[in-house]
Amino acid sequence: MSDQSADAHCWPHSNAMNTAEINRMALRIGMFQRRGLELLQAEALADSCMLRDREIDDRRACVECKHLQASGTCAAKQAALPKTMFHRCHKFGWQVPRS
Repeated sequence: MSDQSADAHCWPHSNAMNTAEINRMALRIGMFQRRGLELLQAEALADSCMLRDREIDDRRACVECKHLQASGTCAAKQAALPKTMFHRCHKFGWQVPRS
């Protein structure tokens, strides 16, 4: 079955995740875990990110940013912020999840 036919009854036609969203969710969960979140917390945040993306919300979480350091501080702002809270940041830079 092709992704196109598998996605026929998925977002945006229903609330079910489509193939691209499922793949993105898996990559995000892995990245969030590598950045210190427990599995359940990583899954919950990845789900929130998926809903945020669907709503075209421009807020981001520090845990998604390339400037987040292992210490939990931001290399760009030199500050410690809640890494799972969505907010707008003019210094934000995407950390691309790896498979």
